Amino acid sequence: GEGSKLSADRVVNVSRDVLSKVTGRENPQPHLGVFAEPEAETQGLQQIDPSAATRWLMLEGPRDPGNLGSCIRSADAVAAGGVILVGDTCDPYSVECVRATMGSIFSCPSQASSRFWMLSSSVSRSASV
Repeated sequence: GEGSKLSADRVVNVSRDVLSKVTGRENPQPHLGVFAEPEAETQGLQQIDPSAATRWLMLEGPRDPGNLGSCIRSADAVAAGGVILVGDTCDPYSVECVRATMGSIFSCPSQASSRFWMLSSSVSRSASV
């Protein structure tokens, strides 16, 4: 927002060569952020309030991190409440996925469920017809 400033716990200045090696890019952006992954206990269906948004994106077993990142970015673009990952999925916090989200990973949360019935049970309790 207006007047907001980013702060860091620690700033490390490195050469362009080091930044290239860390990012895996020949021409990296001049800044790199390192963030902790959310704790596992904050990543389940129990954390979802279905009434918090009018739309959600559910994906069953996405395998390609680039495609998952694009889906997260699309969910963010349509103001979805988040992305629900069902079953065995690729890691939404992998380098490839985070890069493909183009920053949407920070504003569009993803939640995981190992079973579809858990999802349908959660949604049916709060869905209005």
